[in-house]
Amino acid sequence: MKISSVCFDVNSFGVTQRSLKFLRDSIVRNCDHNLMVVEIPTDNICCGFMIFVQNEDGIEVIWTGDGFRTDGGGEGGAGYNTAETIFHLYRIRPLMWEKWEGYEKLYTESEEVIKQKLLQVANSILQTVSEDDFVIPIESTPPYIRR
Repeated sequence: MKISSVCFDVNSFGVTQRSLKFLRDSIVRNCDHNLMVVEIPTDNICCGFMIFVQNEDGIEVIWTGDGFRTDGGGEGGAGYNTAETIFHLYRIRPLMWEKWEGYEKLYTESEEVIKQKLLQVANSILQTVSEDDFVIPIESTPPYIRR
C-alpha cells in the first residue's frame, strides 16, 4: 500500500474543536471510500486519530491533531466522546496504536518536518494492518442508539 498524500492542519494540534471538525469532515467526505482509523496516544491522556483513505491514487493519510482526552475530562473529553459517537454512527472501529513518544516536539517544527514524521508513523502502521482493517462506511447499515 503506497501513501499518496498526508493531510494535517497545524492549527488543530492540541485544539479539541478543530481536531473534532477535521475528524468529522474527513469521515463525511470519505465515507464512500475504503478507510481505516487508528487512535494514537500522544501523552498520558491525549490522543489523535490517523485516518487512512484508499483511493485510486493510493492511500491518503489524514492526521486530526491531538485535541482529544481519553480520560473524559474537559473539552477534550467531550471531543473524544463525540469522536466515538461518529465512529459508532459510521460503524468504524478505530485500531489502537502505541504512544507517540516525543509528539510534543512537533508543535515547534516546520510543516515539512511534521509531514515527514506523520509519514513515518503512517508507514509503520501500514506494515502491521491488512485489507480487512479497512471499511467502506456508507455500505454499512446505520446503527440504532439506545438511551
